[in-house]
Amino acid sequence: MNKFFSSLFTVASFLWVYAGPAKEIGGFPVEKTMPPDKPIPELIPFFKNGKFGYINIFRKVVIPQKFDLALFFKEDCNLLQAADHRLRKFGSMDYATVEINGVAYRINREGKIVYRYRAYDLGRCITEVQIPAYITYEDMTGHYGLAKKDGLGLADTSQVYIPAQYQYLYVMDSEDIDDPMIIAIRNNKYGVIDKHNNIVIDFKYEDIKKNLSWKEAHLFEVSKDGRRYFFMDKRSNIYSYSY
Repeated sequence: MNKFFSSLFTVASFLWVYAGPAKEIGGFPVEKTMPPDKPIPELIPFFKNGKFGYINIFRKVVIPQKFDLALFFKEDCNLLQAADHRLRKFGSMDYATVEINGVAYRINREGKIVYRYRAYDLGRCITEVQIPAYITYEDMTGHYGLAKKDGLGLADTSQVYIPAQYQYLYVMDSEDIDDPMIIAIRNNKYGVIDKHNNIVIDFKYEDIKKNLSWKEAHLFEVSKDGRRYFFMDKRSNIYSYSY
């Protein structure tokens, strides 16, 4: 993977839309068909036959799979700061970063390559670091809980939100640090909870990725078999899948 983008997983424009009812997606039943409570991306990466492409929120292919990596349409602050002013437009959310044979490009919403990344083009990107407000802790039995983070970055045991009871907890990056989503494992199955220990995604999955999909897209990337992953919102609507 290109060294400039190995840690990227970002998202583009959003819509308050509903993917619509569906009985089954990629072999997985869609158990709930409630409208999303947060905006999701207009175009969503999908993976098929070893390549990435993009579908829309109605699960229709918009850009056929032909990329080795496909990120969400999103601003690239390095390109927005490019010394060459003509290149800055390619840093807008009208474009997405993809890779082909280890080379990174920006594409438009029709899937056309409009720019090839070059290190000397990129400006310096200054981003504000967000400090998580909550931290997981482990008790003597090896179970995990959630507490408020103290001034030293440790768990404040006087402000425990979730008593230790899970096999694993991971606080996901969030645009709202006071209302994070938390990946949890119970009975060897993955799910998602909030800081009040309410179940957001049921405990029946083999894996949920610890990436930026929630922060940037309000989507979780989950798998029932540890191989095929699909995007799911807080109401268990499925928008994209790989197989």
